[in-house]
Amino acid sequence: VCKHWLRSQCKKGDQCEYLHQYDMTRMPLCHFFADGQCTKDDCQFLHIRPEDKVVECPWYARGFCKHGPKCRKKHARKELCGSYMAGFCPKGP
Repeated sequence: VCKHWLRSQCKKGDQCEYLHQYDMTRMPLCHFFADGQCTKDDCQFLHIRPEDKVVECPWYARGFCKHGPKCRKKHARKELCGSYMAGFCPKGP
């Protein structure tokens, strides 16, 4: 969504490469919210915490990440399958 269009100040009109339509899922991020300072009740921008944007590490999901705790991606622990740990899981590996 064009940030200038939101303020009714876009000079490019139909030639603008950004969306000129109010779509909450495609709104730009609210920088004030990321800093913890957005106090507007009717803020038009997306309120997403920076830690929610972090993608899960595919290497950790497979079992080992060489970056360890310094990895920039999220390391999410999963529950172990008791059947697989016992030797065989009917659902597969």
